[in-house]
Amino acid sequence: MKTPPDIHWTVPSQLPTLGFEDVHLWCVWLDDPAIDHGAIEGVLSPDELVRARGLYHEEDRRRFAAARLTLRRVLAAYLGGDPAGITFRYGQYNKPSLALSLGEGGLQFNLSHSHALCLLAVTRGRPVGVDVEEVRDLPDLYLIEDRLFAPDELGAQQARPAEERRLEFFRRWTQREAIGKGRGSGLDSLAPMRTDGGADSFALQPLEPAEGYVGTLAFAGGPARVGLFRWQENLSYAALSPGATAA
Repeated sequence: MKTPPDIHWTVPSQLPTLGFEDVHLWCVWLDDPAIDHGAIEGVLSPDELVRARGLYHEEDRRRFAAARLTLRRVLAAYLGGDPAGITFRYGQYNKPSLALSLGEGGLQFNLSHSHALCLLAVTRGRPVGVDVEEVRDLPDLYLIEDRLFAPDELGAQQARPAEERRLEFFRRWTQREAIGKGRGSGLDSLAPMRTDGGADSFALQPLEPAEGYVGTLAFAGGPARVGLFRWQENLSYAALSPGATAA
């Protein structure tokens, strides 16, 4: 297991209020030993268990299951229900959303994880996408910069010091991913996207949830109040108070 990084967001004492003007982001470390893996069989759906078991590496299986368990517990906290009772439907590009019977208040969400660090965005009534990446060395990183940066931006990117260049690459990559996920289309185009536009109706917020990680939140529907929180597994979803204000 990876050593946990310094996570910058804090655990709220109560479930924060999620209004239509809010976007809540939750950060969870999927290798946290407090995650109740014994509950997975009873909470995840049969198709989720099949997907987890189909992953080649045991570490990936464990993290996928932990991410889906946490997703269900977070959503259940907002819905005031049972994590095992949540059902999903899937769009054309396999983006999950709540089944129509659970769509009270227009609850929408999006999930991303890089290795063991997971981000979950939750909104009401507005499309949302989130992506996170560990900033790391990639052997082909520089070969695809021209697919992410407009021609007049590429020179400035290539002139940056190596560490700054790598950081900016991953920032741009997460922007692209977050917008695609917000649209429900995934990374459907690698045409260069300018930093001064090109996000259509999506507002972008850069994220630094933990040491060594960067991400992007993309949301539609106008200005929003963004809350950044850390999910703590030993806070039972039933113990949280829907509608209460975080300390």
